[in-house]
Amino acid sequence: MDLHQTSPSTIDIHDDMNHSSASMIPKNQKHWNLLKFTIFNKKLLHRNTQQLRNRSAVGRSSSYISIEVPNSEPSVQEITHDPKQLTSMIREKNLEYLSELDGVEGIALRLKTNTKTGLSSNDTDDLFHRKTLYGCNVFQTPSKKKFTSFIIEALKGIPSIIQLVYAIVSLAYGIKVQGKEQGWYEGFSNLISYVVSFFIQLIVMFKNSQVMEKHFKKFGDIPVVQALRDGSRQQISIFDVVVGDVIFLQSGDYILADGLFLDGKSLKLLDMVEQVERENPFLLCGSKVVDGYGRMLVTSVGNLDNPNSNMPLLQLQVSLKKYAFKLFLVGLIFASLLVLDLVIWYFTGRTKDNNGNREFKGKKTKFSEVMVAFAKIICAAFPILVIALSESLPLAVTLFLSCSMKEMSNQKILIRNLSSWDYMGSLTVICTDKSGIIKPGEMSVFEFWVGTKKVEKPPFKEKVGVLELLHEAVGLNTSCGVYQSSCTENSEKFGCSIEKAILKWGISDLGVNMDELNRNFEVLRVDSFDSVKRQSGILIRKKIGGVEIQHYKGEAEVILDKCSTYFDQKGKPVAMTERDQKIFRGIIEDMREKRSLTCIAFAQKEKEQGDNEKGLTLLGVIGLRNLLQPNVLEALGSCREAGVSVKLITGDNYLTAKAIAKECGILNSFDDISETVITGIEFRNYSDDKRLEKVDSIKVMASASPEDKLLMIQCLKQKDHVVAINCGGTNNTRALDIAHVGLLMGTNSASFIMVGSYNIVIVDGNFRSIVTILNWGRCMFANIQHVIQVQVIILAVGFLCSFIVAITSGNAVPLLWGNMMVDTMVALSLATEKPSYKEDLMRKTPKKFFVGKEIGKNIIGQTLYQLAVLLTLQFIGKSILGVNDGVRNTLIFNCFVLCQLFNDVTARKLKKNICACILENKLFWGTVGITVTFQIVLVELLCKLLNTRRLSGGQWAACIVIAVLSWLVGRLVKSLIPVSET
Repeated sequence: MDLHQTSPSTIDIHDDMNHSSASMIPKNQKHWNLLKFTIFNKKLLHRNTQQLRNRSAVGRSSSYISIEVPNSEPSVQEITHDPKQLTSMIREKNLEYLSELDGVEGIALRLKTNTKTGLSSNDTDDLFHRKTLYGCNVFQTPSKKKFTSFIIEALKGIPSIIQLVYAIVSLAYGIKVQGKEQGWYEGFSNLISYVVSFFIQLIVMFKNSQVMEKHFKKFGDIPVVQALRDGSRQQISIFDVVVGDVIFLQSGDYILADGLFLDGKSLKLLDMVEQVERENPFLLCGSKVVDGYGRMLVTSVGNLDNPNSNMPLLQLQVSLKKYAFKLFLVGLIFASLLVLDLVIWYFTGRTKDNNGNREFKGKKTKFSEVMVAFAKIICAAFPILVIALSESLPLAVTLFLSCSMKEMSNQKILIRNLSSWDYMGSLTVICTDKSGIIKPGEMSVFEFWVGTKKVEKPPFKEKVGVLELLHEAVGLNTSCGVYQSSCTENSEKFGCSIEKAILKWGISDLGVNMDELNRNFEVLRVDSFDSVKRQSGILIRKKIGGVEIQHYKGEAEVILDKCSTYFDQKGKPVAMTERDQKIFRGIIEDMREKRSLTCIAFAQKEKEQGDNEKGLTLLGVIGLRNLLQPNVLEALGSCREAGVSVKLITGDNYLTAKAIAKECGILNSFDDISETVITGIEFRNYSDDKRLEKVDSIKVMASASPEDKLLMIQCLKQKDHVVAINCGGTNNTRALDIAHVGLLMGTNSASFIMVGSYNIVIVDGNFRSIVTILNWGRCMFANIQHVIQVQVIILAVGFLCSFIVAITSGNAVPLLWGNMMVDTMVALSLATEKPSYKEDLMRKTPKKFFVGKEIGKNIIGQTLYQLAVLLTLQFIGKSILGVNDGVRNTLIFNCFVLCQLFNDVTARKLKKNICACILENKLFWGTVGITVTFQIVLVELLCKLLNTRRLSGGQWAACIVIAVLSWLVGRLVKSLIPVSET
């Protein structure tokens, strides 16, 4: 009995259970842990000792270490190694300390790990012991943010500080000048407006955080890794990985724990120049495998990054923050000029108090009076600065993300990287492999040929004379694994779709017995699938007789070229003539072109006949069928209509790729096949200039290697395309890294850890979901366009009107409340629209600029109209309407707010027919209704609060007419200056 598989780990005193919390464990707790593990191990060692005694003979070997558990606390010498030092060794890449521990083999021995069989999944005591002693491989989840933390963060921001200071200063100034009974009205109204808009934004941010947290929790179903347990590959959750586990790594995987390299081929990490090898075995959690494959020994766990712990800002949000800062600078300049102007007005004696007397009287003016005058000037200039600190754009993005994330989750679309939203709205090219347009996991063997005859009706146990050789070819020459669960009779297969389909066919139709093959054969060498050679190989040896056999599997034509003989259906070897070659090629071409099958051939030779790849004997040819997704034709049509081209880049043969492209609609009858369909090697051999010239017209690239995909994406990006790549497999890491968006169709399309390489995971693998994502991406783009349009008009009118009035009359226009409230409501109403309200989004070419010519013209037209109206009311409104200053200011305030509400409607649709969208969005009209209600209450009921006056019915009607005219001005601008749809 091997102690590796029956006994627990030796008693290692772990100072920190999980190195991230080492300093948190007190010494008395360590001693208590030691006592518990001593008792635990004593019982297990007693059981193992009895088992060893029952054996006839037990030799002393290095495969196990016997230890004696004393009655008292063990000494330091009895601890096999210090886990804390081991973690430090990995992090610091300390080769000297590794050598002191007898290298990787010595550490595996100390961890009680058999590197050939792995840990035992049935020994729950051992697994529990490892988790308790070394810690669990779980996310380091940050504490959940409370609503109060959002308040504290918001209060630290410059906009909040400036707005709050202004509200307090205006309150103090009003009380000082007008007394306690009436002076608090204006300052209190400013404070209320600040508090209302502040808490609206806080609630939105808090709800968005909750939505994001729920969205990212869905990744709990995805993280699965291949580990060596019970002598075979098994899929286990990354949260079940323990110290001592042997983990398989391949290109595209993220390393999920610290560990040491055991063995492999050409294993290279993204952050390392040199390859990982025995002399450089250190593997750090979070590193990414970019090439090769191998196995690692896990030495510490608990280092996983929580995807929800750090949600980076969108590039769009970063751009909008820069835009907001520039806007603040403009406001600061305007406010400074206004202060300078009002100071000049004051010291030149042109300002008067409420009694009509000059405010500044030279030396007779008291210092306190000067300070009060300065406070009045600051209060007049502050609104411009406050207006410049608009938060509606960041709020709009946050609102949209909340809505879209919730909707995406419901449609089984996981957004792993928010940066993908920056590109989905302006996407121009989608490069997809075959896995994106076929039903995930539904590839199956459709035809089977032995010799020149098709084998009908499985099972084939009595119909094929080369059955044993086919068993070896299918069951051993594969990268697919089989996991037999103890809870069910069915076996689970994992690997790429082709390998899974072949192995499933072999087990069900050929009668392959994996356990029997593993007992009878020893694998000497494995040559993984080579995307250039288009084949894989394996060298095996029979345990009885010692015969060595080489098996090859790959693209049918590639294997056929290397064959000099073939087996007929009865198992008789036949020399392959030129005529036979033509027959086989005809069979393969017919399978590819007429039935769109992927053709794979099997061949073998004995090692005694030579070690080269010539002179093989053909065992058989199979054709695998790809079932197209039911909605793929419609989805591809939607992409074309939206101006997004879809390119099929596949490793399949030229004929197969062309047939699939025709079947799914990527190619049509009008396409010039010589221009639109090429092979990877053709594209690779083009000159740089010719590649750039041809890349737009290419629709299908057959027999493409990962390097060809990379080259294609690089060329497309050179031509300013926004590129998304949809591909599975483990060798597309570099292409995924340079594409703007990485799409994964179904979680079985790639290595499970490799999910980290993708921005978006479409769980159900439905290509139609790509159209959904495109629609949502464009919707965000359109929503931000609408918010920008209205916000720029609000700010421009507020800036210019306040500034012009101030420098000409020395007074300020009271537009602050209207700016703050309307600005916030605009974000709520325009940012929450869904794609269903913009069906025309997918019938337009993608845009790259938020403010185009059509939006710019509308902004200029609306700004000029509103400024003309408000300035007319300011300077001659009293004489025209026969009203006093209070009513005039109320009319200006009312017209400004109502104009923005009508401008909201205009902004939603830049088409001429604005009425088409009147009842599409209930939330939009809800916010408009709330704003109108607020306005009526403020003007008619809370007059003292904003220092407004009640308006008559005729005056309300005049304000509404002015607002409606702003709508008509928008229509007029679009009629006189034609604009394109957005």
